[in-house]
Amino acid sequence: MKKLISLILLISIQYLSAQVSTQELPNEISAKLKCLNPQYLVHSPSQSSSPKPLLIFLHGIGKRGNDVNQLKAMMCTVSKHSKNHDMLTVMPQCAKNEQGKGWWVSKDLTLLLEHLKQSLNIDQKKIYLVGFSMGGFGTWDWAMEQPDTFAAIAPLAGGSRISKVKKIKDLQIWAFHGEKDKTVPYSKTKTLVDALKKAGSKTVKFSTLEKQGHGIVMPIMKDPKLYEWLAQQKK
Repeated sequence: MKKLISLILLISIQYLSAQVSTQELPNEISAKLKCLNPQYLVHSPSQSSSPKPLLIFLHGIGKRGNDVNQLKAMMCTVSKHSKNHDMLTVMPQCAKNEQGKGWWVSKDLTLLLEHLKQSLNIDQKKIYLVGFSMGGFGTWDWAMEQPDTFAAIAPLAGGSRISKVKKIKDLQIWAFHGEKDKTVPYSKTKTLVDALKKAGSKTVKFSTLEKQGHGIVMPIMKDPKLYEWLAQQKK
């Protein structure tokens, strides 16, 4: 039975991988990037001509580099659920600099999104942003830089400065953090959520994962409830 289950899972992963394409930004855009791999992954759930919701996922620090194949396993996990809501799924990759470091840059991501709007049939009232760890920081930061862009965001184990948090007080936000996280302290998210509520937010919700550490990304991204919530949000 275990062998059969493993075989079914392998076939499912192979099938989903076959539906994932690698795209590349044009040279004129690539020349403007500070810390983004020009290549990115796209999963399209169907060939219908109607505009589709867009889900962008920002990875954590361990997936930085110039090989988008590193993101395919996560793409398979996410697209398995996002396709049930007819969402386009895009995964960019944060590049490394000469010092072997790198961070999500909001201006880079905005350049990518503007290209996606031109190259994909996107419902611009249904753009969703999710990110884990470094990607959680990137999610908070990008949303604060572009508060009118997203219908909803879901930062996982992230954080940011609170100086611009008022800009997203009316945005649909579902934040997650492990209470026992030793990599990114739980307080990083709680501080932002508290600041949003103080600013008058009625739309932010916060899921505390009691007794959980930093490794919360897979359980959350495998939970259909997140995708159901995202699909309900519209600008």
